[in-house]
Amino acid sequence: MYQVFIRPLLEYGNILWDNCTIENKRSVENVQLEAARLVTGATKLCSIQRLYDETKWETLQRRRNKHKLIQLFKMINGQVPPYLQQLIPLRVQQIARYPLRNSQNYSVPPSRTVTYSSSFLPSTLRDWNALDQNIKDAPSLQIFKNRINGPKRFPPKHFEQQQVSRAVQVLHTRLRLECSSLNHHLYQKNLVDSPLCSCGQIETTTHYFLHCPNYLQPRQHYFSALPYQLTLSLLLNGLQDVPTEVNNMIFKQVQLFIIATKRF
Repeated sequence: MYQVFIRPLLEYGNILWDNCTIENKRSVENVQLEAARLVTGATKLCSIQRLYDETKWETLQRRRNKHKLIQLFKMINGQVPPYLQQLIPLRVQQIARYPLRNSQNYSVPPSRTVTYSSSFLPSTLRDWNALDQNIKDAPSLQIFKNRINGPKRFPPKHFEQQQVSRAVQVLHTRLRLECSSLNHHLYQKNLVDSPLCSCGQIETTTHYFLHCPNYLQPRQHYFSALPYQLTLSLLLNGLQDVPTEVNNMIFKQVQLFIIATKRF
């Protein structure tokens, strides 16, 4: 819903207003970050990088940069009206008297202000000149898009499927993103005075799942059914290159364990 209804509003005309202030860019990005927290159930204790790794979303700034490059590709290759094509400056080889290594680059218009330097044409020309030649020589717009986008990334399917309930799925996700109410997570954000568990050890995610004596019985009950070596990565992320049903089974046992511990 966010990607279909909200993000297009945040990106309307973005190749023109991308030279706005850093504060304005941050305000727009915060809308996406809040959407990511709603989708994942993460709290504001979660780092932005972890949040983007979890959702596999790109930052809006990264998307704006790509949108500008796509527009420039269309201008260079005559896929826009003539008045836009005329904005393309000369290449370095058409200006320099001597052969240079960057002769195929476009000359960037000089800028006297930061606002103009970060506007569409100067900023996009700099990004274009920095691209690999293989990308710039793409034979079509679609191939150019594919090359600058790279392979699409999606969250694992078992991250999105509810095994017990949405509430427990959120708790599981927060443990994976290190933004749960475990004392170690809260201590890292200066929200509690001590990172210790009631058993006296540091209450990390590893301690909670694998070592805490307070949860020995539910650990034996739910994890003994897993026919795999018990590791933190298995409990938080599942396995790679296995059917989704296998990871669903693993996640269900983990989430039943979370309920049984009554820690959250």
